[in-house]
Amino acid sequence: MFESADRFWLEPVPPKSTPQPPADTPSNKAASDVYTLRAIGRLANAREVFAHRGWKTLPQGSPEQRERSFRILRWGADHAWTACPSNPRRSVRRWCRHKAPWLTKDELKKLVTDAATSNKRWSDDESARVLEITLAEREAIERDMSDRDIGGGLKFLGVTDDPHYEARDNIKRAKAAARARKCRAKHSTGAKRGRPKSEGPKAWEVLGISKATYYRQRETETRRKSLKLPKKRETKNASRRIISLRKRYAISVSHCQPHRPQLDSNENRRR
Repeated sequence: MFESADRFWLEPVPPKSTPQPPADTPSNKAASDVYTLRAIGRLANAREVFAHRGWKTLPQGSPEQRERSFRILRWGADHAWTACPSNPRRSVRRWCRHKAPWLTKDELKKLVTDAATSNKRWSDDESARVLEITLAEREAIERDMSDRDIGGGLKFLGVTDDPHYEARDNIKRAKAAARARKCRAKHSTGAKRGRPKSEGPKAWEVLGISKATYYRQRETETRRKSLKLPKKRETKNASRRIISLRKRYAISVSHCQPHRPQLDSNENRRR
């Protein structure tokens, strides 16, 4: 019994094992959610583009069309992988089969394998280059979406013919100005803009001073009230003498000469 107890104290106690997250779970969940939402939004925007072009499935008649369709499929496979973190391979297979039912098993398998190893870093303009979206087509699609009461537009897709955002910035400014005019018209009272002109006599004319003096005095008084400063003393210029402050602080000051003791030179010599 003693040996077993001694063995119990000498043997190290193994640390408690903490559950580790699975390998596919990202450490930064917030960033993963952003990527997932962006991928879902781009796939939804691509669906609007395909509907505007009248594509139920991706075209594959000529070799050029087939190559273009495979570029779109690789782009869609990357986004379908990111849009479904729980089962990305199934998501890629379902999206590719829905958009290209003419794919063979080997082609579909290759798309899934490539999606598993790609970096999936697509920008809005890069996505637009794959889908070949121009600015005119984007505006037409957004007008169609607005007519069907679908807000947001192509928020997650760019364009191919505006690399420096000049045309898009001009369109954005024009839309903002139109919204501002609509808001002003909605809340307008019909009155003339600005403060109405006073019909009575001018304040500085009543006081008998100039206009500049009136506004200078009013600005000084406003500043004094805002800073809670005492009233200006009656002296014109600032003075360091205490006698000039007697009216302001009710100080009693006696007018007397300062006493300066003078010692006799003979007394200094005696000392």
